Amino acid sequence: MIRDIQAMLAYECKRRPELAAFAERVDLSDEEIDNYPVAMPWMRKALHDLKQKRSYSRMEASADDWVVDGRSTDPIGLVRRWTGADTFVQVGRTQLLVTTGSLFWLDRSGIWFDTIFTTVVDPAIKANSVPAGEATRSQYIEMLRSRHESVEVVEPVAPASRFTIFRPA
Repeated sequence: MIRDIQAMLAYECKRRPELAAFAERVDLSDEEIDNYPVAMPWMRKALHDLKQKRSYSRMEASADDWVVDGRSTDPIGLVRRWTGADTFVQVGRTQLLVTTGSLFWLDRSGIWFDTIFTTVVDPAIKANSVPAGEATRSQYIEMLRSRHESVEVVEPVAPASRFTIFRPA
């Protein structure tokens, strides 16, 4: 059973007022904690953890004045649908299989194919795809999700039936 060391310290502070008074001090030094007489060794560790949590809380409180909560706009791009035969297209230093009906999303920065991004657009993509309209990046993700859900699930094939090994006689 895993126990929360801070919950255990809070319980001990209820039972021992001198420990509670010591734990309430905000600016404890490591030396003070190490020299404080505790009944169990885990209490010292809990006091060190409490000191660290308090320092994080003070740091968060001081940083809150400088934090700006905001959102970036959902960019608009062009969606293209692959109409060519199933083939491989160049993406960076590798190639990806593109099947008929695959969707691409292009904007000023590059092209997205599912979750893969590249700034170099293979000429085959423009030659073998047709525009499917404008959409935001989140709309494109929803289009991909609905396309993946509509794809028929094929029963898995046993590995032995996928290939044949020929051994010379």
